[in-house]
Amino acid sequence: MRLFWPVMAASLALGACGGARNEGVPTLPVGGFQARGEDPRWSLGVGPSEIVYIDETNRVQVSQRHGGRAVPREGRLATPRIVVETVARPCTLPSGPTYAQTVQVIVDGLAFRGCGGELSTDLLNGSSWTVLSVNGRSTTAGTFTARFEAGRLALQLGCYQATAPFTNAGEILTVGAVSRLADPCPENDFGSDAERALSGPLAMERIGSDQLILRNPSGSIALLRSGR
Repeated sequence: MRLFWPVMAASLALGACGGARNEGVPTLPVGGFQARGEDPRWSLGVGPSEIVYIDETNRVQVSQRHGGRAVPREGRLATPRIVVETVARPCTLPSGPTYAQTVQVIVDGLAFRGCGGELSTDLLNGSSWTVLSVNGRSTTAGTFTARFEAGRLALQLGCYQATAPFTNAGEILTVGAVSRLADPCPENDFGSDAERALSGPLAMERIGSDQLILRNPSGSIALLRSGR
């Protein structure tokens, strides 16, 4: 399938086309197809029955019901205000992450290019994250970081430090045997909870453009991108 990318000024007032403006940061549907772009900074999520488009640069949100249809690996999903067109070609954003599909989103007649679909290994390799919470418990003052480099995870949660090999296929992260470098703080043990979560495959759920939740039945780890 060939896509044509019309050159349009991303700063045009989408709000004039009926987009809802929000003072807070809206939440995209968790799971399902997601895509993002960086000029302007936008995110798109497709849940079981709804598409949500968020333009963070221009503070615009548009949502549409889509009747339960899925975004094709290569093709088109259209609603009256939002059209999603995909090509099965790897796509790398200027900040570095690589995704499985090249995406064009047309919102109220304005076209925006970006990337979406499954995350490639490059999303993690060479990336740094701040750990926001472990099993829903917010981290405290101190150093709480995760670094993915050359197939290894380096994790620091306060006093606790550990390293482990990792692989990811699509949106599933698998972490190998964890080697502790420093034990958890007795008064605030995030490390043991993290190890339980890392003991099995984790689904990678993107929230917006820079947050990632690693989740399985044993626990969850919420991350915020801090560098590439």
